[in-house]
Amino acid sequence: MLAWLVGLRMLEARKFIRIGAWALAVVFAFPLFLSALYLVQGSLEMFPTEEQQGSVRIAAFVSFIFFATLEAVIVVGLRYSASFGNKLRSEAPKNLR
Repeated sequence: MLAWLVGLRMLEARKFIRIGAWALAVVFAFPLFLSALYLVQGSLEMFPTEEQQGSVRIAAFVSFIFFATLEAVIVVGLRYSASFGNKLRSEAPKNLR
């Protein structure tokens, strides 16, 4: 019985971790959007040279790949933690759910 109570406390902690992970996903979505914008638009200078355009596109591509991978890891982690939490809840005794 005590193990289930500890398990329920862990579920509450997982809830806060999930909220924090969603907050991180929202925070990292902004630089992902900006890097996609730079990838499409290029340099935002008035009269950029071809060299500046190339370097901006390379940096935007690298940052887009980085933030897209980070977002994917967060979303997969959230999906995994949700299914794991549901599994723990389904195994709990009825009076503790």
